[in-house]
Amino acid sequence: MKICITHIKNEEYMLPWWLMNHINKFDVGIVIDYNSTDDSVNIIRKMAPHWIVLQSRNSRFGALKCDAEIAEIEQSLYSQQVNPVIIVLTVTEFLIGNTKFLDSISGEYVKFIMTAQMCDTVENAYVEPNRNYPLTIQRTFGYREQYVPGIPFPYSDVWTHSLSELGIGPRGMRCIHNVPVEYSLGRHYWQEPIENRLLIASYRHSPHTLGTISRMCSIQHEMSEEDIVAGLGMQHINLDENMILRRMLHLRNVSRNLSDDFNYLESSP
Repeated sequence: MKICITHIKNEEYMLPWWLMNHINKFDVGIVIDYNSTDDSVNIIRKMAPHWIVLQSRNSRFGALKCDAEIAEIEQSLYSQQVNPVIIVLTVTEFLIGNTKFLDSISGEYVKFIMTAQMCDTVENAYVEPNRNYPLTIQRTFGYREQYVPGIPFPYSDVWTHSLSELGIGPRGMRCIHNVPVEYSLGRHYWQEPIENRLLIASYRHSPHTLGTISRMCSIQHEMSEEDIVAGLGMQHINLDENMILRRMLHLRNVSRNLSDDFNYLESSP
């Protein structure tokens, strides 16, 4: 069984596209809801009625508490199922690739998936995508992270100055697995073995619209006091439309059209 886990707080803007991308890639999804006050839960129940919505035991999002809650859910799944293949994604992370091969995985399977950070072309910026079509067809411009064996993360001239000046850097890998794994903080990795049949398209900076900008600026108000004190998620603090635009423009300068990459992965057996 293929299972996708995510966590949400007022994600009605991105959820329809995200669900559209993942409903047919997974047998079931588990959504941990942090007391959403918008239409998020209704969207899930309408588009994916077989998915499971759980109310988080935490009133506010905190990285450590979120990881602990997810780990406990995974442990419960492994005690009930025979080798479920699990991945945890955020609602801006879209899995690209044909997941049918995961049905025939045998033995212990723990691999890591590279990320592409998506942004908008000049023509697409501030233009709302069509709600009836996959976002991964409408927005295919982005920077595909490069992995160099033996070189520690992060490594790329792309990020030399952006980390300090813009608060944006490389996006780590996600882990897909059929046995329990120990999560690093935030569940990001930079290591082998890499699952080259899959890719994660990170839509943090695309579509660059008022909806996305509002979503990104709101995150700082949902962070737990523990995270703020610990210096976690500082890329969200004092974030405004100008900084979001600067980050998107930085990505645009190093990006290319990834539609061929997406099509190849989706059509692979």
